[in-house]
Amino acid sequence: ESERVYGDRLVSIEDLSKYNALAQSQCKKVFPSFPTAKYYAKENADPLLFCHFAEGIEDNAYNQVPSLVTMNRILEEGLKEYNETNATMDLVLFGDAMKHVARIVRIVRNEGGHALLVGVG
Repeated sequence: ESERVYGDRLVSIEDLSKYNALAQSQCKKVFPSFPTAKYYAKENADPLLFCHFAEGIEDNAYNQVPSLVTMNRILEEGLKEYNETNATMDLVLFGDAMKHVARIVRIVRNEGGHALLVGVG
């Protein structure tokens, strides 16, 4: 959650690296037996991402996403289902797009949740 609150606002690589180092340090203090290194690896890091559809579109539990590949499969299935009953949306679900979908779903599912979405392009 702190990554969404603080990390998403950082724009420079240096600031994001410093944030990740501080977050990892704090996690090690609070959860000494939890393996945090796999979430902060420079390459092939596991996603530290939670959403309401980690196990499937119909899943209502807020769980950790096991991998971006799994999340992509779930979102592609949901998009296919949507396209069967509505106007077709041809979306490319790359990593950052899937993370944004998870954030938007979390916001909108909260009572009174709303978000201002601004796109450039």
